[in-house]
Amino acid sequence: MTLRQVLTVKDSVLVVKLPPRFTIGKRVLVTVEDEQAAGRKQKLALLKKSVKDPLFQRDIQEIAQDFDPIDEESL
Repeated sequence: MTLRQVLTVKDSVLVVKLPPRFTIGKRVLVTVEDEQAAGRKQKLALLKKSVKDPLFQRDIQEIAQDFDPIDEESL
């Protein structure tokens, strides 16, 4: 059985309430991951994926074209 929870750490202590199906003496694997770090990993994965997205590439080209006149003025 897999149990996934987002919990708050207070004073470096984490309390996990297990459902009744987890019996006393059963071994469990606990992995602690910083939620913010996990969010960054997901965002980076999406950014890497977007590089190959044709719609995203066209949007970036449009934005670059919109700024071309401004770039020329600053030269």
